Amino acid sequence: DIEFVQTSLVGVDVAQNEIYVNNGEESQVAYDGLLLASGVKADTSRTPGADGHTVSFGSIEDCYALRKQLTLLDEAPTDSRVVVCGGGYTSVELALNLASRSKTTQLNKSSSSSRYSITLCHRGSTILPNASDFNRKSALKRLTEAGVTVMTDTSVTSVTEGDGQKAVHISDASSSASLPADLVVWTLGTQPSPGILNSILPRDLKNRIVTGPYCRVADTTNVFGIGDTCRASQTPLPANAQVAMQQASVAAWNLHATLQNQSSKDINDQTQVELLPFKYTDLGEMMTLGSEDATMTSLGGLVQLNGGVASLARRLVYAIRQPTNSQRALALLDGGVGKLLAAKQKK
Repeated sequence: DIEFVQTSLVGVDVAQNEIYVNNGEESQVAYDGLLLASGVKADTSRTPGADGHTVSFGSIEDCYALRKQLTLLDEAPTDSRVVVCGGGYTSVELALNLASRSKTTQLNKSSSSSRYSITLCHRGSTILPNASDFNRKSALKRLTEAGVTVMTDTSVTSVTEGDGQKAVHISDASSSASLPADLVVWTLGTQPSPGILNSILPRDLKNRIVTGPYCRVADTTNVFGIGDTCRASQTPLPANAQVAMQQASVAAWNLHATLQNQSSKDINDQTQVELLPFKYTDLGEMMTLGSEDATMTSLGGLVQLNGGVASLARRLVYAIRQPTNSQRALALLDGGVGKLLAAKQKK
């Protein structure tokens, strides 16, 4: 049986096999086995002003806050200046979808409606450092076509606000400057949830939980972890859903095996269930480059698609991965198939 409880994790006590939760008041929950899959949140603590003057993009609450800010910008009488801090997958996808939204807003409203002037700041020498060459080149081309200003080798040193005006302070190897902004979106860095940080768990320098080949947390016997809140090897795996979904079945089996083995031990049964090591299989990567655009690579680069075809293929892949038929249909109709049907109806 599955009992769903929506609450906040306060901490984990692995010595007592208990977790502390808070749903209005703090309480303890005992466990025989534990799986940690709490994900990460935006880390705004390292840059002065980022916590109070930016909008993060890592949770559903962040999405609601961003949508509210964008609605206000859409109604502004002048162009709106948007700065996206970061140069990874989320940063690039967000910048291009903002550009797509700006274009759509202009088409749906009067020509005097606000448009976005978008700048993307990245401290590395190139955006999307972990992406395939094909996807990186596709993204760079779309950013140029969309008019997004890309600033590489540029660090964000602070974010300030005064008289209703935000400013993103940046620096490179030779100079410093300030970018005026109406909206600053923060996609620089992540950290585990407070409940993980409050726990005595083995963590690396980036505060990720250290797990072993069985997705089991180091120095524990019955605690497992998956997703980007964990580091499963010396060379960190990509922090994406593909890794977490592959880890999920392995961790679930190993947690079951651990409990089964413990039960067998209690009744002097020597039959032990073998744990399975996790091995990541790279199935490729997909990126949205706007509302009707995407790029994808798969099968070690044998499959390379971009544009509208890639957008439809990406939606199809997401639809297939949904757990129910209604969710599969929604994933399709919300994307390219829905747009095709709408265009047909207009004709």
